[in-house]
Amino acid sequence: MVYGWLLLQYTSKGKQLGSVDGITMLFPQLLWCLVHEKAGVDHESCLEALRHEMKGKDKIFLCPLVAGNHWTVMVVDKKSRGIRYYDSLRGSVDEKEIGAQTEIENMSQACVQMAEDVLGQMLACECVDEALLNGPPLRRENEKVRQPMMTNMCGHFVLSYMESEMSCHLGYGPASAGHAHQLAFAWQSRLEKISKQLANEVPKIRKDLQLANEKEMQLGKKALIRCISSMSWQSPG
Repeated sequence: MVYGWLLLQYTSKGKQLGSVDGITMLFPQLLWCLVHEKAGVDHESCLEALRHEMKGKDKIFLCPLVAGNHWTVMVVDKKSRGIRYYDSLRGSVDEKEIGAQTEIENMSQACVQMAEDVLGQMLACECVDEALLNGPPLRRENEKVRQPMMTNMCGHFVLSYMESEMSCHLGYGPASAGHAHQLAFAWQSRLEKISKQLANEVPKIRKDLQLANEKEMQLGKKALIRCISSMSWQSPG
C-alpha cells in the first residue's frame, strides 16, 4: 500500500519525487495501532503521531484500513468537510447472490467498525471536530463497483479509489483516471512488475553488501597491522 502511494505521488507530479500539496495518506500501520491494543505499542505515541499529521491542516487525508484480510479506504476531507468511504466487497445493491454472503458482510462490517473507531480517535485528539462527524453514517461511494469473485484484489481497488481522489483533487475530475475496475487491474500489473524488479535486485544488493563488508574487514585488518607495527615495544626490565 505504501509503495503504491509513493508511485501515485510520483506519477501525479509528472514523474517527480515528492508529496502532492493538499492531499496525503495516513500510514495503515498507524491507523491499525490507533484502534488495537498491542503489546509494545505506545498508544499515546500513536495519538501524538496522528496529531502531528492532521491537527490544524485542512487537507484530504486518505486512510487505508485493513480488518482481517480485507482492505477499504476512508477519505477524511477536512478541506471540503466531508467523509467518503470505499469498499470493493460490497458492490451493486442489485447483486443478491454473490457467494459467501455472510462472510463478506462480516468482513465489510469489521472495516466499517474500524473506520468509525479511527474517527473516534481523531475526534479524541482534536484532529477533527464534531461538526465533521455529525453527518449521515458511513456510506459506500462505490455502490456499483465490486472486486471480481474469488480474488484478493481489495488492495488494488483501494489504490484505484485513491487515484480517483487524487485526480479530483488535482482538478481533472473522477472520470479522468478511468473506471475503478480498469484502474485496479492496472495497479495489479504495475505492482507485479515492481515486485519482480525488486526481486531481481535483491541478490545483487546482498552481494554488494557482502563485498562491502569483506572490504571493510580487510581494511580493518590492514589498519590493525599498521598500528601494531608502528608501536615501539619495550621489554620489562
